[in-house]
Amino acid sequence: MDNEENHSYEHSINDKTQPLVSVVMPVFNNDNFVSNSINSILKQSYRNFEFIIVDDGSTDSSAEIIREFNDERIQFIHHDENRGNYGCRNEGINLSKGKYVCVMDSDDEALPFRIETQVAFLEKNKDILAIGSQFELIGSDISFYQPQNYDLIKVLLISNNMFLHPSLLIRKDILDQIEGYNEIYYYSSDYDLVCRLSTIGKIINLPSVLMKYRVHNSQISILKKEKQKEYANNIRLRYLKLLGFSLTTNDEFLLNVIINKEIVEISLNKIQSLFNKITKQNEDLHAFDSAYLRMLFYTYEKTLLH
Repeated sequence: MDNEENHSYEHSINDKTQPLVSVVMPVFNNDNFVSNSINSILKQSYRNFEFIIVDDGSTDSSAEIIREFNDERIQFIHHDENRGNYGCRNEGINLSKGKYVCVMDSDDEALPFRIETQVAFLEKNKDILAIGSQFELIGSDISFYQPQNYDLIKVLLISNNMFLHPSLLIRKDILDQIEGYNEIYYYSSDYDLVCRLSTIGKIINLPSVLMKYRVHNSQISILKKEKQKEYANNIRLRYLKLLGFSLTTNDEFLLNVIINKEIVEISLNKIQSLFNKITKQNEDLHAFDSAYLRMLFYTYEKTLLH
């Protein structure tokens, strides 16, 4: 590659192989965890995959650790400069040859049957665009429940992301259709992605625990919490617009205040008026399951009253 592009392709998948799955994993300064993450993919019970690892200008020993792995399924791309997590994910998706894109993070671990379980499900359920899974925290036996029902997920996405992002397996043709991640939402593009996916088809979580999730102080969700919230507010409003809802600027402000549970003097009448407005529009749009929408709004009303 041209030196001006500041990256190199260091080893690649055997071109004679046509993988069904493309695992895409960006890496940035995760030398404490990246080896475990890579091994969790290489030791999968499912074998027919390519593993695209994009080092995003790491300044620690992450790149050196990745180079130590000798597996023909690995395609290692090294950048001299940091481009951002979702830019690297888009690069990996553009290079991928698989029918499915398996999302992975360099500080988490996939359980051995993760890919096999997810591929088998999507092969049998052609109407599902993407699937996530349940997960547990690394270092504990605590498991976290993610909603499984598509109609419920679609409503709850008004509040926040309902997926552990590195648990997702997504149909490649759908990712191409929606042009991958919107990099403008620098720290929250995963939330935007699942919102856009949900507007065109079904996305669900499987009931099985297939991922181990690591919590540490270097995570974007900790370091960039306020900026993430700002992006999430914009994504939430864009999501509703994509589904056909029409809200005023005041409505939008009030909705984000409610969702973020910010301490502001708001009358119950104003809250109920906004919820009634969205509910009424939904009767014409049929965007959300009406019962789940009422349940969500009722939950927020009760929370804000106490």
